Amino acid sequence: EEKSIFSTENEIDFVEILSKDATIEVYKSRIETIEARKAQVDGEIKKLLEDFPNSYPPLEPQAPDETPDAFKKRHDSWSREGMRQVAELQRKHGVYKQKLERSVDVLNDYIIAVQSTVASEPSFGAKIELGAYDADREQFELVAQDSENEKFPFYFKGKVGIPRDTAKAMDRAIPGFVTSLQYINFPFETKAGSVNLAMSKLLLSRNGLDFKVEGSFDEIERYKSTAGYGAWKLRADSLLSGALKPQGLDYAYAMKAAAKDAKERSIGDGLGWRGWTRIAAFTATAVFGGLAIYSHVDVQDKIDNMKKMEKELKANPPSSQADKKWKDYKKEENSAKDSKTQRTAFGIVAGVFAVGGAATFFF
Repeated sequence: EEKSIFSTENEIDFVEILSKDATIEVYKSRIETIEARKAQVDGEIKKLLEDFPNSYPPLEPQAPDETPDAFKKRHDSWSREGMRQVAELQRKHGVYKQKLERSVDVLNDYIIAVQSTVASEPSFGAKIELGAYDADREQFELVAQDSENEKFPFYFKGKVGIPRDTAKAMDRAIPGFVTSLQYINFPFETKAGSVNLAMSKLLLSRNGLDFKVEGSFDEIERYKSTAGYGAWKLRADSLLSGALKPQGLDYAYAMKAAAKDAKERSIGDGLGWRGWTRIAAFTATAVFGGLAIYSHVDVQDKIDNMKKMEKELKANPPSSQADKKWKDYKKEENSAKDSKTQRTAFGIVAGVFAVGGAATFFF
């Protein structure tokens, strides 16, 4: 495994933290630990990238004897290496952060799996009311409830299938049903304690015979106005309907290589406009500063050459301005003027970029 660029303080042991051996409360605590680590490494990569322009070896100015082409090649190589190192820092951050985010996904999946677990509970205090009987469908209208129960309150309305012969012999006032509830492990938390409201199925039997029950559970009125009920109800309905169900995520999923995703994630992140502007500005400063130095040296060479030519012209004055020596002198003079202009222009541009780069430290 490649060396981490992040501090070992609060490092995550992925094998331990993704072990499927805990309660919902422990899984939630582990998620908080990972979220804290995510914030930590985000801060660390930001600092690494902000410090990069200062820690990366600066480009040496163009040497007096170095041609513009040679300097450009050296500059391009320097620039590519700097960008490669920046990209590598971002890649490592992206890969590691994705492991953290996938670990959160795994732990959330564990929580969903626990909350989706179906349990059963007998309801000894349930009141069963049978309504009209549909002989063709062999069904009683049904209301079953134990809404005052403190732990498993419910109110169910629907129909129960009862064969005709059994229906004829049944005392509707005392039908003699054995009642059980199936519910998911997602209780609603109140100040008084946990209440199991997420009912999934009503079971009715009589004399060892199970009956088919159709219908739905209604909300218990006294909890509807309780703080947090709306959010709980939304998740409970998703769990009961199967819209929210476990995906079977595990350690292997969290550690799955996703270099492409990490690379895409890093685009536009990391250095930010200040860091990239700073690198670009100081790079341009080095380039144009080097060109200014080169032009300055070129000017000095031409001036020295002109002085030599002036001495020769004084010693042997030309017969006319058409003389070759005079033409060579004027050509060198014009070339020196052009080099001076370039030197001034390159110097101004380098100064502008230097000021621009420095400004990113303050704005």
